[in-house]
Amino acid sequence: MGAEFINMPFRIRQKDKRLKIIIQESSYEASVDKLVEILIADGFDFSLEADMMGPVEEAERAVSVGMGIAVKSRMPMMEELAKSAGAVLACSRPASERLSLLPRDRFVGMSGVKFTGTLYIACGISGAAQHLRGISKAHTVVAINRKANAPIFKNCDYGIVGDMNEIIPILTAKLNSDLPKPDPNAKSVQPTPPLYTNTAATAEGRFVCPGCGYEYNPEMEEEADVVLADLPCSGLGVMGRKSDIRYNLRQDQIGELITLQRRILENAWRYVKPGGQLIYSTCTLNPGENEENVRWILENTPLVLSSFEDKLPDSLKSRRREDKEEAGYMTLLPGRDPCDGFFVAKFVRPKEA
Repeated sequence: MGAEFINMPFRIRQKDKRLKIIIQESSYEASVDKLVEILIADGFDFSLEADMMGPVEEAERAVSVGMGIAVKSRMPMMEELAKSAGAVLACSRPASERLSLLPRDRFVGMSGVKFTGTLYIACGISGAAQHLRGISKAHTVVAINRKANAPIFKNCDYGIVGDMNEIIPILTAKLNSDLPKPDPNAKSVQPTPPLYTNTAATAEGRFVCPGCGYEYNPEMEEEADVVLADLPCSGLGVMGRKSDIRYNLRQDQIGELITLQRRILENAWRYVKPGGQLIYSTCTLNPGENEENVRWILENTPLVLSSFEDKLPDSLKSRRREDKEEAGYMTLLPGRDPCDGFFVAKFVRPKEA
């Protein structure tokens, strides 16, 4: 059996957004104290118990171990943490296949089980894309990893940078202590994640993001007349000039690119002011990155397609097209059009009534 309790956190989770709060106190003990204090304030009750070998996909909480544990002989440490946290045991795919820490039906990821519960504690897990797919619907993700640049820290709510073999015994002891229970009268609160402050204004007043487009900047919400989202893609439209693409691109990478594109688009459309425009473009011919993303935008945002036929050059206007430029998007094909393969779509954000 899995966990037999329901302990819903107070904190409201925003879909597809993590807090990315890194706890950096003066010592591991102080950092663990702060982490547990935050989790209790969020509504987690650590006096509850669960079967640590229950089904991962049905559990409310999971303690998950990665290659950072280094050797299987340290697994009793993870078992003690799982007992203290009221969690099941899980692991990453490499930890299952290379270290044989747990059976294959306990590794979390795109090709493994999906964890959709309330608390996921990732210990020594770097955060590969396929693993992150398996925890995308988890309410709260806690990361413990010695590498400060590990991808898991950009995909967690709370993190501690340090040696898991030192931190986990401290965390276990803390959870085994006489902890206060969550305040039953507490109101739901959404902590404010750190602002992304690297967005810079050019001399012309345009804003350029020199960092990661998937890091949301709330200061720019509804500020832009036009947002140009020329996003990373598989590049299938320019293989004629970049033949290495056909040898290096893998199918699973395309799926990862689509996930990245949608995360960036989820932020980008919010920067568009009512009456403003979003231009989405790629240099690929893959429908999943093109037409399917158009459909995703229409289904998940208030944006609507807008025709740009009047902006086309005469060399394109004179052709009888099979695409949908009148509907707001079009594909340019090498050999048919005087350019490489591209896709472009134009959206507008309706003005509020």
